[in-house]
Amino acid sequence: MPQPLKEMGELLKEGLSRRFQNIEKRELIGQAMFLDPRFLKKVFQDESDFKTIHRQIKEKIRNMRTGEQSFNEQEQHRHNKKPSHWDEFDQDVIKSTTCNNPEASAIIEIDKYLKEPLIQQSNDPFKWWEERKPIYSRLYDLMLRRLCIPATSVP
Repeated sequence: MPQPLKEMGELLKEGLSRRFQNIEKRELIGQAMFLDPRFLKKVFQDESDFKTIHRQIKEKIRNMRTGEQSFNEQEQHRHNKKPSHWDEFDQDVIKSTTCNNPEASAIIEIDKYLKEPLIQQSNDPFKWWEERKPIYSRLYDLMLRRLCIPATSVP
């Protein structure tokens, strides 16, 4: 291999390593990785980084409305939609995953999510989330805001 090509490869490798070093420490990127069911906890090399992101996520969903409130509001806006035999089931699932204490509810929702098995890298994380929206309603809402980070060349 010609020397200039080797040097270019080394410079490229060095630049990528520098730019993407400790990427999970960045708040938005760390939260996006946490909420991606292809990665969950496995992407964090340092336990303290995971705990920091876990705490941030818990704080964010603790301050969100409960799933039952969101579901009731959605029901009010579904005048055009035909009733489904799944509506009652969805409401029961939401009630079973919701409690009156926002802190406890946030912890329960996150713990259930973290016990989910990883999905394959080729699977669509948005489809996975859509299927589990009734179970993880607040994490789903946060995921919509986090898994859409625009690409940029500037960290």
